[in-house]
Amino acid sequence: MKAQEIRKKSAQELLDLQDKLTKEYQDLVKGIIEKKEKNVRKPRELRKDIARIQTILNERKILEGESEEKSE
Repeated sequence: MKAQEIRKKSAQELLDLQDKLTKEYQDLVKGIIEKKEKNVRKPRELRKDIARIQTILNERKILEGESEEKSE
């Protein structure tokens, strides 16, 4: 998932997506450990997507804080 796609989503959509990806990541790692999953690169992609979402959420939080300080 690209950062541009993530930026278009609302904060609530991002939180829901983060929960979904985290669950998928945990299931995938469990599957790899149990030798049910062959694609060992996919967890890396999921971790990166989760990190992108967290980064964008933090950016938004910082920007909202700055805009509140300017308005005071």
